[in-house]
Amino acid sequence: MVFPAPANSGVPELSVVVVSLNAGATLAECLDALTKHAQREDVEILVVGHDHDGPENGSVALQERFPKVVWLATPAHYTVPQRRSVGIARSHGPIVALLEDDCVVNDRWCSNIIAAHRGSPIAIGGPVEPGNYRTGLDWAVFFCEYSRFMPPFAGNVPALPGNNVAYKRSALAGVIGDEGFYDVFIHRRWQERGHTLVADPSLVVHNTHSRSCAKTLRSAYHHGRAFASMRVERWRLWRRSTYAMGTLLLPPLQVARVVRNVLSRGRHVRALVRALPWIALFAACWSWGEFLGCLRGPGGSVNEWR
Repeated sequence: MVFPAPANSGVPELSVVVVSLNAGATLAECLDALTKHAQREDVEILVVGHDHDGPENGSVALQERFPKVVWLATPAHYTVPQRRSVGIARSHGPIVALLEDDCVVNDRWCSNIIAAHRGSPIAIGGPVEPGNYRTGLDWAVFFCEYSRFMPPFAGNVPALPGNNVAYKRSALAGVIGDEGFYDVFIHRRWQERGHTLVADPSLVVHNTHSRSCAKTLRSAYHHGRAFASMRVERWRLWRRSTYAMGTLLLPPLQVARVVRNVLSRGRHVRALVRALPWIALFAACWSWGEFLGCLRGPGGSVNEWR
C-alpha cells in the first residue's frame, strides 16, 4: 500500500529515505526537523514502514500532518536493508540520503548534503551525536553503534553510518541485491574499487533511540550472525573455521575499541562508565552470533534486522 505525495512538477535535487522502525512520536520528531528545512530546498522525503501501520500507532495522523511526504508500506517481515532498497527504488533525486526515524537532523542538513555532493565522492556521511539518554542501556547502544562516528568525524574515513549517509544515484545502479541495501558490504566493494568514503562534519544528526534490553540483545546476536555469514559466504571451510575461532576473542576487543573511541573524543566518559556492563554483554551476544554465522550459516538472522 502506497500513499503518494502530490504530483511533483520536476525532479528533486535530493531524495531522503527514512526507514521507520519505532513509535509514531519518534518518527514525528524526525520529520519535524527534516521537513522544516526541506521546505526551503528541492527535497523529496519518503518514509518506508510496515504495511500494517494504522490509526493505532498514529500513522494516519502523521500522513495528514506531513502531506508532502511519500509514504511507502512494506510487509512486516522486510528488513532494514530491504526497506532501504524500496525507498531508493521509489525515489527520484540524483542524490539519495538514508536516515532512520530515530535521527533528528540539524537545520542545514539537506542543503549541506546537496553542496557536499557537488564534488566527486559518491558516498558522504556525517557525525552521529547522542540524544538525551537516561539509562546506561541507551548509552551502551549508542556507543556500540556510533562511537566511531562521534565528532570529530571528518575527511576520508574507513566507514560511514548507515543512518546518516547520502549517495550519488549513479553509484547505486546495480549494487543492490535481493537482500536489500547492506551499506557495510556495498561501501567495502566501492573502497576495493578505489572510491573513498567521506565524512562531512556539517551533516550532524542526533540519535534518539530507546530500546528494551531483550530487543537489543536479540539484535546484537542476529546482526552478528547475519554479518558473519554474509562475510564468509564464499570462503573455504578451513578459513571459515579459523575465523570462527577468532570470534571468541571479539568481546574484549570490541569493548576496548568502544572505550578507545569514546576516550579519544574526551566526551561522555561518565556515561561510558555507566554503559560498560551493557557494552560487554552486547559484545558477547554479537560474538556468539558471528561464531554461529561462520560455522552454521545465517539461520533466520538475515531476516531479523528490523
